[in-house]
Amino acid sequence: MSVGEVLFGLLAIVGLCDLFRSVVFWLYNDRKEGEIILTLHLSGHREDVEYLIRGALQKLKAARGVSQKRLLVIDDGMDQETRNICGMLLQGQPQASICSGKDASAEVCKMR
Repeated sequence: MSVGEVLFGLLAIVGLCDLFRSVVFWLYNDRKEGEIILTLHLSGHREDVEYLIRGALQKLKAARGVSQKRLLVIDDGMDQETRNICGMLLQGQPQASICSGKDASAEVCKMR
């Protein structure tokens, strides 16, 4: 057996495992009525704000078994630069919003 044949065999096995996993997820897909509200509390200047928001949006995208997925970014004293970056990243994301710390409970009630 050559190296190419062994590599092809390994990739074929990985592909078949992924196909099997996809079929199992499809068979057990039970779209329950539920919701997830993921909150991010941000304050001060955050260099990692883009990483945090993109990660939170990805977690919501990957969440299974729920029909409504929301992201709430709570401003606990963010500086203007961090707030601008949050606004740019959440632009065009209807499931996400920014609110102040004192308005967080009202915003959660409004999301439901």
